Amino acid sequence: MSVLAPPEAVEAALEERETTAETPAQGSAAVVDPPADQAEAADDAGDEATGVEEEVTEAAEPPVDPRRVAALEPFLGKLQQLLAEHRDLENPSQLRIGDNSLHITRWERETCLLVLEEGGAGQQGWVLRVADAIAVQARCLVVLDRLRLTSDAGVTAPTEIRQEIVLTEAIGKAVGRELQKVVDRMVVSGEMAPAKRLSGLRNRLKSVTDSLRDVLDPEEKALAEEMAEAFLAVPSDAILPEPKKRRRRRRARTEEFGSQAVIHSAPIGRERTKVRLYTAILLSLAAAWSVLVLWPMLQKPQIEHLDLGDFRSVSEVSEILVRPPSLFVTLDAGQWDRLGPAQRSFAITAASRVAESKGYTGVVFTTSDGRRVAQWLARTGVTIFPPGQTDS
Repeated sequence: MSVLAPPEAVEAALEERETTAETPAQGSAAVVDPPADQAEAADDAGDEATGVEEEVTEAAEPPVDPRRVAALEPFLGKLQQLLAEHRDLENPSQLRIGDNSLHITRWERETCLLVLEEGGAGQQGWVLRVADAIAVQARCLVVLDRLRLTSDAGVTAPTEIRQEIVLTEAIGKAVGRELQKVVDRMVVSGEMAPAKRLSGLRNRLKSVTDSLRDVLDPEEKALAEEMAEAFLAVPSDAILPEPKKRRRRRRARTEEFGSQAVIHSAPIGRERTKVRLYTAILLSLAAAWSVLVLWPMLQKPQIEHLDLGDFRSVSEVSEILVRPPSLFVTLDAGQWDRLGPAQRSFAITAASRVAESKGYTGVVFTTSDGRRVAQWLARTGVTIFPPGQTDS
């Protein structure tokens, strides 16, 4: 099994699909042994004093659980057909799935088609996870649509649907964690452009799967977590790069005294100590800046335009007031009063998911007659207030 080309090679493949030459793998764990004479020369020059031989192994792609493959395969085939129809679009794609829509960026669309149309040939690692993440979102929306139909009918969701919810939640968790491993590796390696794209895809995947998690009971959540661990298959190109170890060599100076040569080890002077101290300080400051400033910027979703049409799947929403990063939603009082507890929870969760997908961090829900009935915060989730009670 070959090793995945680096992100820059994938970018080139997306721009020039007619290029058939394979790109050499860089930064992977696969290593090619040099010719024998070159290897012996290198050993004589660098490792003569140590006598240590390094073992060279080729990284293999981890196996994927067949249950995960069987669950996503039908959606991958349908996605290939739908995305092919959007191939020539300059803008992102919006795929309708029941009462919901699936947002796919142009880069995600082209990467997904590169994998699906070529059957994954020559592609492994994080490139395959892009297609998996989109397929998981599609499966989530289908399951949510079925759950909504049972809720509208006023009946309890059958065991079959709840099993599908647990399975989909587990696969979503596994794919999300795999993407996070890839993003971590890219940030450390300085590959910021693909890291930002994959981080945005992971955030949208998490937003959809969180909607499923809200309807699970504690026992089902524990089962989904256990299944996610079994489904996890971290790609080989998500391994963090390790710094190369180098032997420290001290310079020596020779002084001639008559017919004898005396060799003195060169001491580490004050200037060299200062340089090392300043270098350590600069590296510490750079690391702190990356953790405190750069990483939150990558993780923070960009706030997108939002209008009333985005809430067409939630019929109870009558007005919205945008105050980024907060959103104020007005619900039709008559419709709200006719909803049961489960239907209210579903409506608030669905509206909150729309706001979160656009980058908002808080939503306040008020009825048309002025009652504050619910709120959603990115850090605490959905809260529905009992009649006569608010958060004040």
